[in-house]
Amino acid sequence: MKTKLTVSFILMLAVIIAPMAARAESLRSDGYAGATKVPVVGAVQAYPFDLNDVRLLPSRFKTAMDTDKAYMLKLDVDRFMWPFYERAGLPVKGERYGGWEMKDVVGHTSGHYLSALSLMYASTGDPEMKRRIDYMVSELARVQQKNGNGYAGSVRPEVWTRIFAGDLEAGAWGVGGGYVPWYVLHKTFAGLIDAYVCAGNKQALDIACAFADWAKKGTDKLSDEQFQTMLLCEYGPMNEVLANLYALTGKKEYLSFAQRFDHKIILDPLANKIDQLQGKHVNTNLPKIIGCARLYELTGNERYATIARFLWDSVVDNHSMAPGGVDHGEKFFASGEEANHLASDGCETCAVYNMLKVTREVFGWQPDAKYMDYYERALYNQILGSQDPTSGGVTYFYSLKPGHFKIYSSPFDAMWCCVGTGIENHSKYADTIYYHNAAALWVNLFIPSELNWKEKGVNIKQVTQFPEKDTTVLTISTKRNAQFTINIRVPYWATAGAEVKINGKAQKVVAKPQSYLTLARVWKNDDKIEVRLPMSLHLRYARDDKKMAVIMYGPITLAGELGREGMPDSCVSSDPKAFSQLPPPPVPTLIIDSNDPSKWIKRVNGDLLRFQTVNAGKPNDVTLIPLSDIHDQRYTVYWKTMTSDQWDAQPLLKP
Repeated sequence: MKTKLTVSFILMLAVIIAPMAARAESLRSDGYAGATKVPVVGAVQAYPFDLNDVRLLPSRFKTAMDTDKAYMLKLDVDRFMWPFYERAGLPVKGERYGGWEMKDVVGHTSGHYLSALSLMYASTGDPEMKRRIDYMVSELARVQQKNGNGYAGSVRPEVWTRIFAGDLEAGAWGVGGGYVPWYVLHKTFAGLIDAYVCAGNKQALDIACAFADWAKKGTDKLSDEQFQTMLLCEYGPMNEVLANLYALTGKKEYLSFAQRFDHKIILDPLANKIDQLQGKHVNTNLPKIIGCARLYELTGNERYATIARFLWDSVVDNHSMAPGGVDHGEKFFASGEEANHLASDGCETCAVYNMLKVTREVFGWQPDAKYMDYYERALYNQILGSQDPTSGGVTYFYSLKPGHFKIYSSPFDAMWCCVGTGIENHSKYADTIYYHNAAALWVNLFIPSELNWKEKGVNIKQVTQFPEKDTTVLTISTKRNAQFTINIRVPYWATAGAEVKINGKAQKVVAKPQSYLTLARVWKNDDKIEVRLPMSLHLRYARDDKKMAVIMYGPITLAGELGREGMPDSCVSSDPKAFSQLPPPPVPTLIIDSNDPSKWIKRVNGDLLRFQTVNAGKPNDVTLIPLSDIHDQRYTVYWKTMTSDQWDAQPLLKP
């Protein structure tokens, strides 16, 4: 889309009185009413809408967002500010939060909370979110003023004294005597930028710039070799937030500072399309690629684009699990493996949060359905299912150990990294449903929602009961006729293609699986598009074990309900590895003589998403429901399978 270099007086007033671009993840310059000063240079074909342009309608996603908001309202800004007050020598208010906020990573959740407030405000317009944002930003300003040097962080100042002096002693988790200090600072930077972009808080940008000036002045003293040594310690996507500050201010010193965070030992192999991911810590390294994606957009340097695209292809094709997770024990497993990593400490939720960010970026450069097929799979199966529907707590690991169960964070004394990303996850479900450019709209996800496409003067309402039902209806409202193309995703699982009606009349369309069908015309008020994507049961075999299968219904990963035998009274804990040593009960084996699950699975009467195996489970059949709906009970996603002859011939393998 051609970048808008000027805006009308009316739009400038809108920036002052309303939230600015309601997403800090891309900060692309078009459509953001002057929020950025630097145009996109990279080859971007499609852009996300601002969060405040899309509203969720009643659905499982809207319910999850409301549950998230209710939990966020139970949290206290003053308690999150505790370490910032202490570092600045200001009186503290309230009590420090427990869990990780009692460790040297203290303050990381505070930044996530500011981001989550900002995203939730953009998604809902709730004034209480805005009140909390403005208060937290004003308190950070007070901290920065008291420090007197631009510093507005929660990391002990003596850590930065050592780092800036070149006394690094860097390792995976520590540098300068501190625990992942740049990682912690990144969360505050990101929160401030989100507060500015999503909630229009100008003071937040002022704080972030002074904070970045402090950081740049300190690190200017480090040689390139010293800087690379420092980068051995996890630093989050510092390259992304600094690139975003460059986009927002036009100050090139922030761009050069962002590029100093290019960690060559990780990025060079990816730039040369070499997969050396095995054994690397996922959430240390995925954020670096998010920063690379942003730098590609702002510089046009193809090296950055190659890194992001190759990383995505490698991870999704060779390192991912059926629900979307990409790790075991927080690390990438060997390329091509899968079945050997069905563990209680796999599929970290933060990793999927970061993979979805990478996915959104590479999709914008090339709107290929493969990217949104992964996004849909990970969103429906892991992110949606990572929330405790009762408390709003979230998972750290998303167990795939056969017979295990989910463990959720306790509300005030966990504060894991996945709590921070978790409260963000459920506040921004609207951010990828639709993409656009000057001439086209992409409908990526089938989530009930309403889009206000300001540039076109068009409102589009999507009504669907997906995935319970296989049809979605898009209704266009416009005061004047509008010409544009609508691209609707035909997922990989829609093997029968798609059926399309416009105003009740069947259309001839090209609808191949894993593609976008195209509808180009002049759209009128009350035009109605009805799309049917027939869903079916199918098997997804582990890439390294063709006797290990996952049962899918469309994009939905089905899990077998295995009851509560041997489980604790509560699945809520401050320890993400709690109960991992509890032995699971025996898990049935599936005895199947057909790769077509419809031959041995039937739908349970009266429930569109509950299924039952029929004379296939040994020693007993099982009921299957969406993995995202499994709570407070044991389950299995990956099943051992055998033919009848194999079962009869190998009795010792029977449970």
